[in-house]
Amino acid sequence: MRVLKLGENQNNKFLKLVSQHHKLTAALGDLRNESGPASHGRDGFLAKLSVHHRRSAVLSADALVTFLHQAYLEAQRDPVNSREPWERFAALNQLIDTNVGLELVTDDDGNPELRILLPGGDDLFLNIPVSRLLYQLDRDAYIEALNAARGVPAPIVAPSEEQGEA
Repeated sequence: MRVLKLGENQNNKFLKLVSQHHKLTAALGDLRNESGPASHGRDGFLAKLSVHHRRSAVLSADALVTFLHQAYLEAQRDPVNSREPWERFAALNQLIDTNVGLELVTDDDGNPELRILLPGGDDLFLNIPVSRLLYQLDRDAYIEALNAARGVPAPIVAPSEEQGEA
């Protein structure tokens, strides 16, 4: 109810629906109680009335729960503030995956940069070390990359002219 913001307003239609469910349940209970001794187990009337009472209560409660569940599944959540998992944004994810691309480029200092290619020709740049990206997104890939990097010999650094003169 909090996600759907259904309890914030006393004039809310949902609160009226809950109220009507309560009134139906109470009215069926009153009908059973006013039916006299037969309604309290001394005759078959109780069984018949109780079955209808329970069925009405269960069906109306089921309608409320179904409504809440469907509304929750269809609610537009804000991906900026949401703590929902990535999977809950399937439609938004599909929109991005269809229209946005990735490209790996090297900046002026020789550092890898992930370029996000937006529709319309705009770009976003993600400056993140490869190790951090792998560590955050895929630990198995991080370990595989680490093992591969361990086998690479260290680069030989040529002494600079200034170091040679000293």
